[in-house]
Amino acid sequence: MLTHNQSRAIPIFAFVLFVLCVPALFAQTILTADGHTAAYTQFQNVLGVTPENPDCSHTSFGPHITQTTDSILGVPVFVFNIHVTPDNDRCINFDRQRLEAKTDTGSPDALKGFNGDTITYQWKFRLPSGFRSSSHFTHIHQIKGGLQPAASGAPVMTLTTRAGSPDQIQLIYQDGTVKTHADLSPFLNTWVVATETVKVSTSGTYSIVIKTLSGGQTLLSYSNSNINMFPTQTGTGFIRPKWGIYRSLLESSVLRDEQIHFNDFCVAKAPLACPGSQPAPNFSLSATPTSRTVTAGGSPTYAASITPSNGFNGTVTLGVSGLPSGASASFSPASVTGSGSSTLSVSTSSSTPAGTYTLTISGVSGSLNHGTPVTLVVSPTSVCTIIPADGAWHNTAFASHSGTFTASFDATPSVAKESAAVGLSHGAQTAYSGFANLVIFTTAGTIQARNGGSYTAASTILFSPNVSYHFRLAINVTGHTYSIFVTPAGGSEITVGSNFAFRTEQNTVTSLDHWGALVNTTPGGTLQVCNFAVQ
Repeated sequence: MLTHNQSRAIPIFAFVLFVLCVPALFAQTILTADGHTAAYTQFQNVLGVTPENPDCSHTSFGPHITQTTDSILGVPVFVFNIHVTPDNDRCINFDRQRLEAKTDTGSPDALKGFNGDTITYQWKFRLPSGFRSSSHFTHIHQIKGGLQPAASGAPVMTLTTRAGSPDQIQLIYQDGTVKTHADLSPFLNTWVVATETVKVSTSGTYSIVIKTLSGGQTLLSYSNSNINMFPTQTGTGFIRPKWGIYRSLLESSVLRDEQIHFNDFCVAKAPLACPGSQPAPNFSLSATPTSRTVTAGGSPTYAASITPSNGFNGTVTLGVSGLPSGASASFSPASVTGSGSSTLSVSTSSSTPAGTYTLTISGVSGSLNHGTPVTLVVSPTSVCTIIPADGAWHNTAFASHSGTFTASFDATPSVAKESAAVGLSHGAQTAYSGFANLVIFTTAGTIQARNGGSYTAASTILFSPNVSYHFRLAINVTGHTYSIFVTPAGGSEITVGSNFAFRTEQNTVTSLDHWGALVNTTPGGTLQVCNFAVQ
């Protein structure tokens, strides 16, 4: 059994009155049964509105909201009493009955949810053992609009119990959709605390968590980060809460007289919250490692981990975006419930372009959607061609490229002052004049590139035998220009030339689709060209 202090958020009613006297800036109001002041008086004093009740048709019973010392908590609580007969809906409707405490137009502004407000509602309640619900509706909480047409006549959100197999407690949106539900049996004869947070907006947020007061077990939860919580055409008005019993009498023979215990009603506007209020259930998503490097054709893996918070126990479906071409991915398992991890396997192919890619691993559970980035570095497959000193061009095709693109390759001369060249062309070529872009190793022991009608370089760049030189060509086919950069093994990148013109004979070419290499017979040697790639 909980102690007196544990069960009561604000045990002294005088403190509630003090809260109402401070400036609305604090915007926190709490109503707790005091055991002696008339219940209707307490609701009127704190919420600014007398409860809606069936007293007019059942005067002999007296006020339908009373107080008692709860047998579980051992403290005063409010008792909402409803009778199958003769109680009705305020002597207005006789096919239903209503007993509700609420805020409304006469309430202080601190209790009204205006457009843009973030407001928290929190309350405790206990349904009795054997509680009987109508199969039509038995509402115990609603959020409605004030000052019509701030909201339609239908409540924005309704918490209702419904008879069925099994009986359920349901959360219903104003369009009639059931947003979530739970088995009603764990609620019976159990004190629970409900915490509901609303961002009042046409694109607002909503969350509700109902937990057992003893042990903190989550019995129902729902959250939505983009939902209309202020359905208005005018931008005016407010939302307001209601608590109690509002049930259909269309099947009165299966109903019974009921007593629902309520206590510790709280309404708080941000930045304040209700005592002990809990944020909405959520989860976080992380991945390890954050980066993988693989040669094209390899299959790296990552571990995606789900960590729940605030009682989250939903199922998170995993996905990934940002994969390069020629790559696919799968998760094992495809989803995680509550907490756990899944292995993401990425399969690249020999056609996957070399490069650095940002993949986004995503996790989706209902309206919750989180992502975490990881890096995939794809290295080209090491493919090398040895060019002999035969004075002939050796050509290799690649996918046709126009516009702007980058070509890269590694070239290693085998002798000092070797006479060799690597070029890009449209179609296979047999002469220097057929290549639009050319880089050469000269007999002077330097590296140069073709610029229109001659070979030149931005500076004197010497080369050595049996050293690999990484070339990067930034090519603009439309503009018939290219820039050339070279990085000696173990060194830094050097600019060979910026915005060099295509070879004069190729200044009208519209696309490039071959690369070729040549080594002259004098002074001989070979040229190894590896890892040619375009992107």
